[in-house]
Amino acid sequence: MKFIIFTFLISFVLCCHSFANSKEIEHNSYFIASKLIDQDSLNYPKIDSLLNLNNLSSKEQVRLLERLISKAINQSKYEKALKYVYRGLELTKTKKLDSAQANFLKQIGIVEYYSSNLKKAISSFKQASQFAQKNQVFPIEASCFNNIGGILIEQLNFTEAEFYLKKSIEISE
Repeated sequence: MKFIIFTFLISFVLCCHSFANSKEIEHNSYFIASKLIDQDSLNYPKIDSLLNLNNLSSKEQVRLLERLISKAINQSKYEKALKYVYRGLELTKTKKLDSAQANFLKQIGIVEYYSSNLKKAISSFKQASQFAQKNQVFPIEASCFNNIGGILIEQLNFTEAEFYLKKSIEISE
């Protein structure tokens, strides 16, 4: 039954693709993609095909990619998560969405952390914090410093952890 409903929804989206200028259809594509992401087991090829439709706005694509990254991380599919992160970075660079770009840079660090690549995670968080500072996306900058501090605590490097955690608090105030 789920397969029939899913097939119907995908067929509907593909039929609607020819009417890409309609706001109603844009909403439907986003809605369908959102519902697919909400499922427990993701059908990544179907979701990828929905993301390739031209009738999704940049902001809708960013929101869907952020949700996909989170879902992939929760399912320990780190390669998939990185694929979506880099796709998001490409999109945000071309559309000049600095705060979203800073968030995708931070997501690299998160994926590296969960992949147990702690040195790479710290490096990614530092890169993201520099980009965030340069573009005045202070919540992301503070979050990156907080994440670095957390990793350093795990590594029992309390002095350096304190430095980054204080920087995070200072930025947040």
